[in-house]
Amino acid sequence: MLLLEITNVLIGVVSASCFLALSPRAVREDSSYLRLITLVYLIVAATNISVGYISVTYASETIQSWGSFISVVAILSTLFMIIRDSKPVFARFPYYLTFLPFISLIFFGSLEVNIAIKNLLIMIFEAGAILVGLIIFGINTYLYSISRIYLIGTLIFLINFILAFTDFYNTFNGELIEAIIACLGMILFTYALLKKPFKEHIISQ
Repeated sequence: MLLLEITNVLIGVVSASCFLALSPRAVREDSSYLRLITLVYLIVAATNISVGYISVTYASETIQSWGSFISVVAILSTLFMIIRDSKPVFARFPYYLTFLPFISLIFFGSLEVNIAIKNLLIMIFEAGAILVGLIIFGINTYLYSISRIYLIGTLIFLINFILAFTDFYNTFNGELIEAIIACLGMILFTYALLKKPFKEHIISQ
């Protein structure tokens, strides 16, 4: 129980730090994907810190599932924005289509099922986000030589995702190690967004 609370607080503190680091740039620059990523960090921070300080109840599980689902939906929307911005102006799809993933929030809220089913749905969306991220960052790393940190960060999240299906999660301190891996991925992405923005490399080509 205590270990679970520690992992939630750890992820929450790291997410909050990433949010504070990105906020000035998100406000200063006219970049939709950067602002949405910054908002994701805030959602993750608020969700994990609040859950970390209350006992494991149905309410805490509901907060965790909603926070996780909103975060992964926002990440998918961010990836759609990146795909749109990477295309020539004449070939870009309408901007409002990048927000299509948020429609799934309606169905998620209307599901009259237990937390386990909702967590399964979250994992499916996470798998989709990781796959799309690997394709986007892999292709652009190869074509435009953008920073490999984006691809490395995505691979770290992939490793963390795979670990959830192994016995490693049930081992001693397994949850803490997974939280540390997730925090490492967030830190890498934050560093890359601050120091090596990929938008400048892709759009300028």
